[in-house]
Amino acid sequence: MPAPPTHNSTQTPIQKRALATFLAAGLVLGSAGASAATAQQPAQPPAQPTTSQPEAEPAVPGFTARSIDTITAQFRKHGLATAPEKPAGALRLATYNIHELFDDVDDPDLTGRQEDIGRVMIESRRAATSHALRGINADIVALQEVESLEALEWYRDGNLADLGYTHAASVEVGHPLGLEQAVLSRYPIVATQTWTDRLIGTHPDLYRGKPNRYAGEPLTFRRSPLMAEIALIDDSESADLGIVPEAQRVTLLVVHFKTGEGSDAWRAAEGAAVAAILGELKADRPDRRVIVLGDFASGDAEGHLAPVLDAGLKDVFAASGTDRGSKDAVTSIEGDRACGILVGPGVTLAEGSTPFVVGTVVPPDQLDRRRGFRMPGFASDHYPVACDLAAPTD
Repeated sequence: MPAPPTHNSTQTPIQKRALATFLAAGLVLGSAGASAATAQQPAQPPAQPTTSQPEAEPAVPGFTARSIDTITAQFRKHGLATAPEKPAGALRLATYNIHELFDDVDDPDLTGRQEDIGRVMIESRRAATSHALRGINADIVALQEVESLEALEWYRDGNLADLGYTHAASVEVGHPLGLEQAVLSRYPIVATQTWTDRLIGTHPDLYRGKPNRYAGEPLTFRRSPLMAEIALIDDSESADLGIVPEAQRVTLLVVHFKTGEGSDAWRAAEGAAVAAILGELKADRPDRRVIVLGDFASGDAEGHLAPVLDAGLKDVFAASGTDRGSKDAVTSIEGDRACGILVGPGVTLAEGSTPFVVGTVVPPDQLDRRRGFRMPGFASDHYPVACDLAAPTD
């Protein structure tokens, strides 16, 4: 992974005042309000999928949408300030590495170095991430780094309850900290699958240039892909019975590849394994419409995505002719372009639409990682990526 660039080395007077206020007050908004947010009763989401604009955003105690917008305007470096309007009839799809979405309930399976107590996503981050998702107003959202289905529902019900995400999935993917891939959807999720025990190779002799203590041992996904098949219909009963034409289904493979410098061989094995899974999914249903999306952990220049692209998928930015080198296509605060959406045959962008990234707060240099990630307005170390897809045919 490339080294993080220097952020905001030259600050405006307004930025300096905002930072000075934060440092002087020692603000960590949300740490005291977690129990209050948990106690709130969420509004009931609509019974049927909706693509209309959400109602006015509920106030988060001590942290409003206006305050998020104000600080984001001062500390956004990449991406768009606001999401474009969705074309009529289009299906909006988003992916977001939300960064360690833990709830406030102790998981007894996580102990020692993996202990989850104290990892709860603070209120200010819940407010900032949900504010970004509200602005995008996607019909389907793929998330990375979610503790569990319970944590996902806790977050949804406390922050996105009126957006119509009545369908949710988060499944164990084999990560030692319990971080999973997840999906929120306005449409029925009819099937899920993971491949936690799938052998994808053997550990190499060297890791980061040093002898690998796992050399020669079986290699599996660091985090298995999550397959979520979605029926793009309003009739949940028909979806449950499987009475859905192929053209009105979409299969998501939500991925989070192995991160870290020196993990190229691991990522390469994961890329080849994802391509093999795609082949298996298409074998029994050749017309299956597949989308691979999530955190690829490194740009495609590394080559680990080549097998997936060779399987017939296309990057939505490339498909739309969007300049992937633009700062508006950067997908993390570190300045990389590791998150994305790859679409297979039968999946096309809505006419006249372009994929986009919504930028959020980048902490300034003066803050170390701990304080930067607790800075008011900070959402995640990654940005949400979204695109508008052509409506399914009958």
